[in-house]
Amino acid sequence: MDVIAHLAEFYKIPVTSKAILSHAEVQRNLGIKQAGKWDFTRLPFAPNVIGAKACGDKMRADVKARL
Repeated sequence: MDVIAHLAEFYKIPVTSKAILSHAEVQRNLGIKQAGKWDFTRLPFAPNVIGAKACGDKMRADVKARL
């Protein structure tokens, strides 16, 4: 998360679900069709985080906390 936060700050990238997102969120959030892909939707270190959106939301929250 430190690297993502650094890049977001350096390049002035807003921490939103359209600008900073997990690969699992690309099709839903950006409308870019992807076939035959495999994505994480659970985090072993946070068992209560389930689903692509939840994983992306956790990532964005962690990035925001580092800014």
